[in-house]
Order: sequence, then C-alpha cells, then structure tokens
Amino acid sequence: MDQSEAPAYGESRRPTATLGSYRHRVTSRLYRELLTEGLRPVLGGTALGIAVAFAVARLFSALLVGVTATDAMTFVTVAVVLTGIGFLAIWLAAGRVARLNSLDALRTEQ
Repeated sequence: MDQSEAPAYGESRRPTATLGSYRHRVTSRLYRELLTEGLRPVLGGTALGIAVAFAVARLFSALLVGVTATDAMTFVTVAVVLTGIGFLAIWLAAGRVARLNSLDALRTEQ
C-alpha cells in the first residue's frame, strides 16, 4: 500500500466490501460526484432565472419603489442566496448517502 492509499489517522484500514476502496476515499469521491452532478441544474436554473428576470423586469418596473428594474445588487444577492440553498441541499443529501452502508443498501434493494 503506497502513501496515497493509506487512510487518515483514526480511520479504519478495512476496505469497503463492495467498492474495494477505503472509506474516506469513497466518501470524498462520492461528495465530489454528487456535488458536480447536483450543481449543474442549480447553476443552469440560476442562469435561466436571471435571464428571464431581466426580460420580465421591464413589465414590473412600474410596481418597483426605490430600486430600478435591473438593480444589479438585487440580482446578484438573489442568485447567490438561491445557489447557496441549492448547494446546502445537495451537501446534506450527499452526507446522508455517504453514511449509508453499501452492503446493507444492496441487500434491501428489491
């Protein structure tokens, strides 16, 4: 076993049965994969939402008081907050998946 495959201090040296890899390596790979797959629709939806909001902003400009129809700070703040919420939701879901025992999941699958 070379240094890159060695588990961190305090972690088990026992490989996971189904994947044949160490748990911390599987967990980090799982987080990375779930985050990249999950953030694609979040970022796509954010970009599409900003584009639609710019287009529709002119229609509602008469209803706005104190800000312009295309206030950059409002658009950036809303985009950052909604993307952050999406990231948090994906991170929490990935954490739940990472804690699953893969053998138990395979045994209970119908």
